[in-house]
Amino acid sequence: MAKVTIEDISQETGLSRGTVSRAINNRPDISEATRARVLEACRKLNYRPSHAARSLATGRSYTVTFLYHQMDAFSAQALRGVLAAAAEARYFVHLVSLDQQPAERIAALPSERLDGFIASCPLSREAVSQLAEVHPLRTVVSTTVEGPAGVDVFRPDLREAGRLQARYALS
Repeated sequence: MAKVTIEDISQETGLSRGTVSRAINNRPDISEATRARVLEACRKLNYRPSHAARSLATGRSYTVTFLYHQMDAFSAQALRGVLAAAAEARYFVHLVSLDQQPAERIAALPSERLDGFIASCPLSREAVSQLAEVHPLRTVVSTTVEGPAGVDVFRPDLREAGRLQARYALS
């Protein structure tokens, strides 16, 4: 059975490929009736979006890299959250351990295939600089950075995490 394409949905609905694409991508310039018509055709024909076509059309890879040193409890929980958010946004997650030879691992990352970096480990200023050099214009977020480095940092609230753990354990 051949893969169903936007062209197939266009033929099924009698709408242009552009209209079908806008409806599938939930663009605001499509009426609810048209969107419903397109989504019904997608269900009927068992349409699955093409990651490759989406990447070509937008110039993005829809892949983020999750950087970690060791897969400890904190990193595992952070990864769970990243995977859930990525699945909802239709992104892939690339895992990279920086526990050994972080400079070589960063240098080996394919720059054209990554949209951003999420670090669950401390990043040295050198690592941040290397990421910026090798992967310019990519977003980098981290839980900790050693010294100011121009990276968005999200610090976990360990006290609240402790309260939540205690509540869970006591229930």
